[in-house]
Amino acid sequence: MTILIKGTVLGHKKIERTNQQTGEVIEKHFIGIAVPKTNGYQGEETTYDIQISKRLFAEGLAAHYEKYVGQSVYVPVFPMVWKGQKSAGLNWFFDGDGKPLNAKAA
Repeated sequence: MTILIKGTVLGHKKIERTNQQTGEVIEKHFIGIAVPKTNGYQGEETTYDIQISKRLFAEGLAAHYEKYVGQSVYVPVFPMVWKGQKSAGLNWFFDGDGKPLNAKAA
């Protein structure tokens, strides 16, 4: 199920994590989207880190979003719920081709 998030593109970031069992370094790539905070103060925002899949990263999605930094766009996403031994959470991923809808590149 695709959900559209409307927000301002903040940019791309890369996080490296090391697998404790194998020592393998795993790269994860994200695009930050700032959205007005629900019931927040004027100008208060929440930032969503939308993870880019390996396939979409290889297809250049991170570079594509660099053209939209500072602009308001609609982003197609889907949630993934996870549960660990001591915690649980929700991660957001780009859906489809991941490209923003109704946006004009600067």
